[in-house]
Order: sequence, then C-alpha cells, then structure tokens
Amino acid sequence: MRKSLVFAVMFIAILGVSISASETTVKGKIYGHWMMDMTDGADSFNEFGLTRSYITAKSKLSERTFVRITTDLRDLSNYDGYAIVLKYAYFDWNPTFGKDKLMIRFGLQPTYYIGLTYKAWSQGYIVRTISDKNEFLTSSDFGASFTYKLGEEKTTTEIGLAILNGTSYSDVTELNKQKDINLYAMVMPFSNYEDLKNSFFFGQFYMGTQNRVMGATDDADDYKNQIISFAGLLAYRSLFDIGFDANFRTYGDGPGDDDKSNAMSFFGTLHLAELAENNPSLRTLNLFGRIDIFDPNTDIDNDGESYFIFGLECNPIKEFRASLNYQVNGFENETKNSENYLYINTEVNF
Repeated sequence: MRKSLVFAVMFIAILGVSISASETTVKGKIYGHWMMDMTDGADSFNEFGLTRSYITAKSKLSERTFVRITTDLRDLSNYDGYAIVLKYAYFDWNPTFGKDKLMIRFGLQPTYYIGLTYKAWSQGYIVRTISDKNEFLTSSDFGASFTYKLGEEKTTTEIGLAILNGTSYSDVTELNKQKDINLYAMVMPFSNYEDLKNSFFFGQFYMGTQNRVMGATDDADDYKNQIISFAGLLAYRSLFDIGFDANFRTYGDGPGDDDKSNAMSFFGTLHLAELAENNPSLRTLNLFGRIDIFDPNTDIDNDGESYFIFGLECNPIKEFRASLNYQVNGFENETKNSENYLYINTEVNF
C-alpha cells in the first residue's frame, strides 16, 4: 500500500501545479454497481460495489503541446481495498511541419484500438469490451505513437503507428528488450450522408513479444504476441447503433508451438428519443444488448465461452446514466453451469 500512498501524494502535487497552468481542466468518472448472483446455488448473493473511479487532469501548455494524467481507483487482488493506479500520463505534440494533421504522443498512453472499441461500445461503464476483458491487448501502455489525419481539414480517416513496451499500466515492469509494433487505421466512409455520418470502422495489426524474461537460448519469435482486429459502428441517425469487434490472436508457446484464439462481439443500442418525442420519460431511455463469443484456444474442443447482456439504460442528464441489465456467462464445456447476474450500473461524470 506504500506505493499507492506515495503515488497519491505525487498526483496531488502534480495536480496542484497543473491547475495553475493555463487552460487546465480536471474531470472525473465514477462507476458503481449493485449485483445479484442469480446462478443456481448462489442463494441470491448480492453486493454493492465501486467498479472504477477516474480522475483526469488535462493541460494545454501551448497551441501545439498538451499533457494528460489519469488515475484509476480500482480493486486489485493483492490489496485489501482499493488502490490508485496511474492509467495515463502522456505528452502530445502537434508539430508545425505536420500542418495540423500529425499528432505525436509520448508516455503512458491509451492503445488506439481499445480506445475506439469503447467509443463503439458506449456501455463501457457496465462491462469492458471483449478485447479488453479477455486481455488480448492492454488499454494503456508505455511508448510513442504517431497518428496522421488524411484528407481535408475535416478529415474522416486516420492512420498511425505505435511503439510500445508490451506491458500494461497495471503491471509496468518491462522484462525484455523487445518492443511491440501497433499499426492502426480508422475511416468514416459515410461522413457525407446525414443519416449515417456518425458511423466509423477501424482495425489494427499488432505484433510483438510476450512480456517475459528471455533466457540465453530463448528465441523471441517463439513467444510472439500477434493480433489482427477489425471493428466498427453503423449508426443510423440518433435512432440505433449496430457494432462489432473481431479479434484474432496468435500466441507463441515455445519453439514451433503457437496457440490461436478468437474473440468476437456483436452489439447494438436502440435510442427511444426519436420514437417517443411526446413522452419525456421514454426520451431518456435506451435498449441495448451484446453477444460475445470467445475461444481461448482453437485447437482445443469444448473450451469456448459466451457472454450475453441485455438491458435498459436511463440517461436523464449528461452527467449521469444508469442501467438495469441481465448478464449470462456461458461455457461450451457441459460440465460447467452458466453464470447469471442481475445488475444495476451507474456512471457519474463531474
């Protein structure tokens, strides 16, 4: 706990300095929940809990330089309570020679693909995206990235490259000299069509080495971590969204031995505002659902998992939303019983 206390003091000091800088903002998020375990034999066990809590400080140092630091208050298995973890701490530079199209980022930063999956799956306060939940890729890592916008001033396409440690913001120790390479792109093909202008599609190619100690006789290629991902959101007016997130991973398990795993997610939201213009109560509600299919090893039978969620979301004001939802974890192995949960989730922004 000493590390958390030291970091908390450091963060408060940094925050105090940041607030004195020009154009500095401090914001936060709190994710809370109530859960009842509806699984057979659980005897209706239930609990209140705090899923996550974030505090973010952003500062504009000049017209072309920016800084961000974000803390993540979360429940870690090695602590008896909540611990403060540094999630983001990075520096952005938009160089003059980039003509407002190039952004260079250095530090502990979001991974591009994971960030966009949360934009597509907007109920991240309820459950993480499939690629994040199954740890295909961390949501934050140390490194440098270069993102370039194509086209005119109001661009609809981005491409980029990130060079990363290949660790994680919750386990930052780098155990070998190898670095990971992440290529990514995003396109908004229907930006000129009013009904579909908010739709977007994106993908990534991630190649690197597992964060493990390499012995004198180990070959880094035998412990690769390679991911190909595609995702997108088809948004029709403000009426409904339909999205997907597909990930294909190759994980080296020694000389000549690779494990392959797949993770696919399909989700959608129906916004009732356009269907209930004359009913103020219904205008704040959304219906949503999601189905996940996860195969941790394609060479092994009956090890697959599925996940299903459907629910009703209420968004009365911009700073608050809540959801009543039902979640099911299923298993391909018939000896495992499905797990069923009833949740009330909340998100507060301040």
